Amino acid sequence: MQKHHSPPSRTPLDILKERFARGEIDKDEFEERRHVLGE
Repeated sequence: MQKHHSPPSRTPLDILKERFARGEIDKDEFEERRHVLGE
């Protein structure tokens, strides 16, 4: 399995949005985690 190296400018919110887009988390979890991040 190849690992993808991403630029260091990727924020926790970027990662959260990616997980939501992939369907790993649902809307409620996305909103809750975004709130925890202070966004």
